[in-house]
Amino acid sequence: MGMNNRRRGRPEKKPGYNREAEIQNLINTVVKLAIKPFDNQVERDPFLPSLTEIAEDMGTTLLRVRKLLITADFFRSEIAAEVQKLAEQGMEIPEIMTSTGLGKASVYSYLPYKKGAYNLDDPTLYSEQSKRYRSRRSAVAKLKEHKGLQDELLYLWKTVIAFEGYQFCTSGHGKQEDAKFRYEVSRISNPLTPDGSVGKHYTDSNMNGFGDELWIVTDGEQRKKSISRSTVELAYKTGLKLMKTEGCVTEPSKLNTPGAGRFLYPMLIRFGIIQKTL
Repeated sequence: MGMNNRRRGRPEKKPGYNREAEIQNLINTVVKLAIKPFDNQVERDPFLPSLTEIAEDMGTTLLRVRKLLITADFFRSEIAAEVQKLAEQGMEIPEIMTSTGLGKASVYSYLPYKKGAYNLDDPTLYSEQSKRYRSRRSAVAKLKEHKGLQDELLYLWKTVIAFEGYQFCTSGHGKQEDAKFRYEVSRISNPLTPDGSVGKHYTDSNMNGFGDELWIVTDGEQRKKSISRSTVELAYKTGLKLMKTEGCVTEPSKLNTPGAGRFLYPMLIRFGIIQKTL
């Protein structure tokens, strides 16, 4: 009876929240993004994502990504093994900090989540993620190789196509808040325009039937406003000029593409074309 009274007197902070289920979902996500385990005894394939890139994709911190990977037994290093060994010996966090020279947050990040039996999804599900990541990394590398050449803009659009479905996040400015979004590129054979009409398209066979417009997707729904290839190219050229003259592009409005800049800005940053600060 006393327990029931306590429950009635102290409402749940997050009704319906299931911590273990939330951690399980995060673990499955981080493992899919990592593709293969991190192990400092084995040289990591340069085409695989780094901890920083995974953290950016998930919109979280590097330390949390590491903790999730450690919980999934997908991250191994000498310092991680040392921290975990000291914890198993009964050392408290301050003692581990003194012994290793690590800060409190770092020590916690090397320890797995304690509660719950966390199981991974079927490993075969990671193969498609690996293929997409390699394709995107290759597209970015080729764009850099062709910078300044006649076919530079062709490789820019190929990079845009490669990142279709990737989750970006806008940079809030003024009254606008940050917003996660993905985009779809129009296709000649399967038009994606809201009214069902065939959008602008590029006839080069190397584009594999993709068109010349992209549609912003938020909350799983297509926005009615499209961004044309010419607008993407304008933002790209403007961004390159600003990088030469100022060394950075501090905000979306600098790209001089009203209505589209807040979406193109994080895309160009991810493509390695511009950076926010010096």
